[in-house]
Amino acid sequence: MGVGASASASKRAASGVAKMAVSKPAEEQGSSRQASRDVYLGEPVDLRATVFGAGRMGCAMAGQLALKGVAVTIYDHTEFTRSRAIQVTKGMMKELVDSGHLLESAKASAVERIRIAENMEDALREADIVFEAIPEDLNLKIEVFKSLDAAATLSSTVLTTNSISYFVEQIADSSTMQHKLCGVRFLHPVLLIDEVEVCSPKDRETEDRVLEMLKKTGLQPYRYEGTRRVLYQSEVAKAYNAMKAACQQAREAQGAGAERTMERTLSE
Repeated sequence: MGVGASASASKRAASGVAKMAVSKPAEEQGSSRQASRDVYLGEPVDLRATVFGAGRMGCAMAGQLALKGVAVTIYDHTEFTRSRAIQVTKGMMKELVDSGHLLESAKASAVERIRIAENMEDALREADIVFEAIPEDLNLKIEVFKSLDAAATLSSTVLTTNSISYFVEQIADSSTMQHKLCGVRFLHPVLLIDEVEVCSPKDRETEDRVLEMLKKTGLQPYRYEGTRRVLYQSEVAKAYNAMKAACQQAREAQGAGAERTMERTLSE
C-alpha cells in the first residue's frame, strides 16, 4: 500500500475513537500501549471464547482475541450476519496488513482460530468465557442473557457484557444472574487497544477470574472504578504507531531468521 493509503488508514483509525471507559490515564496505569507479542508470534492461549453478536464490534472483539492466540467461536442469531462474520473480521485485519501494522502470517493464524457456530448450544458448548456484543437495547440484552444462562453447559462458563450504556445490575434478571455476569468493555479501535475495562459489582471472585483470563491473552484488563474518560485521538495514534513499530521489528526478525536458514542450507 502506498503512503497516501497508509495515511488514510491511520486517519480512519484515529477518527474512530469511541467514548469508552478507561478508569485512569494510560500514564497512571503504567501502560505503554504497545502491541502484544502474541500478535506476531501467534502463540496459542489455553482459552476458549465465544463472541455473541457478529456486528462490527463483535467481529473486532473476535479478531482481537484470535490475534492474541484465543480459540474464538462467533455466534449471531441472524444467518446473514453469521455468514459474513469471517469476511468482516478478515477485512479489518487486512487494513492493518496493508498499512504495515500487522503481518500477513499473523492474520492467517488468527483467522484459523475463528469458527462460526450455527446455534447457541454449539456456540456455548466448550466456552470458558462469553462476550456479548449485541445492540444497546436493554430488553434485548436481558432476554439474551436469560438464554445464555440456560444454554451454557459448563457451570464454569463466565458471561460478560460489552455494554457501555447499561450496568450489570440492569441487565441481570435476578440476583443470582448478577453473581454470574461481568462487564467487559473493549475500547475502540479494538484491534489496536489492549486495555479492557472489567466490572462485576456483585462478585469479586468472578471479576478476578475474568481479569486472569484476559491477562493470559496479553490484554491489559483493569477494574472499573466509577470514572470514565474519552480515549483521545493522540492516544489511538500512539497505539497505532507502536503496533507498526512492533510489526516492523517482527518482519525484520522473520527476515533474519529466513536468511540464517538459507545460510545453513547452503553450507550443508
